[in-house]
Amino acid sequence: MGVWEHYSPGGNPRNGVLGLDTTRGDRLFISILGSIFITLGWLAFFSTPLWGAMGISIFYTVSVFKWV
Repeated sequence: MGVWEHYSPGGNPRNGVLGLDTTRGDRLFISILGSIFITLGWLAFFSTPLWGAMGISIFYTVSVFKWV
C-alpha cells in the first residue's frame, strides 16, 4: 500500500455500492476484516486445508477494491 501511495498519492474517495465514500485505505481495511471472517468461517465448517478460504478471500478482496 505504501508503494501504491508513493506512485499515486491521495486515493481519492469513491462512492461505491454501499453508498459510502471510501478511500484505498478504507477498502484495504474492509477487505482485511472480511478475509479474517471468511477464514474463521472456513475453519469452523471445513477445518484445514485453507486453500479454499484463501481463494474466496482473494476474490472478495478484488471485489471490494473494484466495487466498494
